[in-house]
Amino acid sequence: MGDLCTKIGSGATPKGGKSAYQGGEFALVRSQNVLDFYFSKDGLAYINSSQAEELRNVEIKEGDVLLNITGDSVARVCKIPNSILPARVNQHVAIIRADSTKTINDFILYYLQYKKRHLLSLAGGGATRNALTKGMIENFSINLPSLEEQRKIAEMLSEIDEKIAINRRICENLEAQAQALFKHWFIDFAPFKDGKFVESELGMIPEGWRVGKLGEICTTNRRTLSSINTPNIIKYLDTGNITANKIDNIQILYKGQDIIPSRAKRLVSEGDIIFSSVRPNQRHYGLLMNPSPSLIVSTGFVVITANWSGFRYFIYQFLIQNSIIETLQAIAEQSVSTYPSINANDIESLKIVIPRTEDVETFANICCNFYSKIESIEQESHCLATLRDTLLPRLMSGELKVN
Repeated sequence: MGDLCTKIGSGATPKGGKSAYQGGEFALVRSQNVLDFYFSKDGLAYINSSQAEELRNVEIKEGDVLLNITGDSVARVCKIPNSILPARVNQHVAIIRADSTKTINDFILYYLQYKKRHLLSLAGGGATRNALTKGMIENFSINLPSLEEQRKIAEMLSEIDEKIAINRRICENLEAQAQALFKHWFIDFAPFKDGKFVESELGMIPEGWRVGKLGEICTTNRRTLSSINTPNIIKYLDTGNITANKIDNIQILYKGQDIIPSRAKRLVSEGDIIFSSVRPNQRHYGLLMNPSPSLIVSTGFVVITANWSGFRYFIYQFLIQNSIIETLQAIAEQSVSTYPSINANDIESLKIVIPRTEDVETFANICCNFYSKIESIEQESHCLATLRDTLLPRLMSGELKVN
């Protein structure tokens, strides 16, 4: 890699840590933004021009490949979207920039994905924390076909990834519509303006509605896996593998062959909401509309089950409001745990305006259409990702030629 690249290097966090993210025109890319095959804007930090100047040696340029080099997300790799620039990276992310006379960035991206297991083995060798050093990356060997063959391989794979990216944007748009509808109905009360309103402890609300606690319309952590009925095949979702309803990875584990994580305890059902109890502001949550029967989630999640299916969309949209996330984060920062965290009772105790059943049902019917479309699109994306993952090793090994 050292012979094929004009840049391999990581950055730093501006002095003052997270409090130094003062906002500005320069994005600061962190490991949480670098997912396999795509870049996530969730939690993207911004710094000002003077801070960016201090990190000028790690300026990200168009087409650069980004590789996570420390922690649990080590070896995740993607390409920077042009819309994020201008940008810098912190110490947990490496920039890899190809020498265009020898190779192309897209080919490096897909080769690193092809060799991810090897990267993980390098990162886990001897250190207390998973890490890839600059030397490891520079000495990493690549079997390099001609530039023309590299372009053909990269084009075939990137066309699949572009379709997946389009699907992702469609799903994000549908989610945004559902959020806007929730605000329009249940925060601004716009459809009910002509009706009668009454006083409540949360202000004026439509007549027939009431103020209660979230726990009145849902239960939490209802089903737990016992060691007796553990299935032979487990699909396991940990907190770091889902952000803002986008699942990055589900681990498939085989009883008797793999070590089942001690945190793999909570069963989920159709329509359950999962919400990370650690650092709520990092938005590790999701609405599981069609989970696998063998899907088990970490005890790091609070699993929320609506008492009536019509409430699932209402509860989900309520919980993901910025104001509620901020409230839960404030509660978490008062905890005595190692990390800022909440518990199921904190969620159940949230004050909420509970509408009439018929209003919730109408909202649920509309949202059901949105999320049915999302599910269909995500199934297509899953098929496309499977196709890409099947082609990737065959193309990179030379077993399959592009013609």
